Amino acid sequence: MLKPIRLDELPRYSPWPQRLLGLAACPVRPKTEKEVIREFEREKWGPLLKGLRLMRSPSVDKAMGLEVDLDAKEPFFESGRFALASNREIQRRYVRLLSAALRPYLKGAAGLVELGAGYGAQILSLSDEKGFKNLPLYAGEFTPSGQEAIRLVAAGLKKKIEVGWCDFRGLASEGLAIPENSVLFTSYSAHYVPEHSAGLVRFIKKWKPKAVVHFEPIYEHQSDATLHELLCRRYIEVNDYSRNLATVIETACRKKEARLLKVEKNVFGGNPLLPLSIMAWTPL
Repeated sequence: MLKPIRLDELPRYSPWPQRLLGLAACPVRPKTEKEVIREFEREKWGPLLKGLRLMRSPSVDKAMGLEVDLDAKEPFFESGRFALASNREIQRRYVRLLSAALRPYLKGAAGLVELGAGYGAQILSLSDEKGFKNLPLYAGEFTPSGQEAIRLVAAGLKKKIEVGWCDFRGLASEGLAIPENSVLFTSYSAHYVPEHSAGLVRFIKKWKPKAVVHFEPIYEHQSDATLHELLCRRYIEVNDYSRNLATVIETACRKKEARLLKVEKNVFGGNPLLPLSIMAWTPL
């Protein structure tokens, strides 16, 4: 159940408005490769993997329960509005958003691919959605603990998924035999590279996907027209998240390397100050 809130109520539920206004300490590290490894391999997916190994039948819900309190009420952003909901409800709404945005590209697709898949929460949840159930699954993840967590959760669900290594920063991958004409997506993962190389689109194009859909915070989509977008822009700057993903994609489109299919700005945020945009494109 949702409880609507206003933007000016966010300080009740998050320390970030005070941090961004300089009223509280802001302990943030630059998003170097070393920092990403520390955050995910050592502090997030590493401990989560240990918990999964103790479970008899891991699932997405159980894995998420190791990461967050699923019943805790948190602020989130959806379709221009702010609200409080449980982490379980926020995840349900997010999967529904992913499903709706990806479904138009599924007809005739050879597989579903997530790059930067974490422990597999999104792609494995999608595999139960209508229209996704018979698609072969492929997941690329940077951290070894994340890769192993995906395998454990998939095994607990009795799902087959090919898991490999993927690095947005170095534009490299291993162990991913992705078939041509697959639908590929990223979800809150590409933004961990502060400045993307112009080669990002060419890196993804090597798999000859049918469509590529990014569900990512987009710095270029934060204008100075509203207080919310100003706060979002500053949040991205302070946390050293990506500031040129849209520019890289749009430049590739101008060079006839790709064609934009869809752009929706700031549609959803489990963190209200880090809403994602949807950018879909196809290679040329």
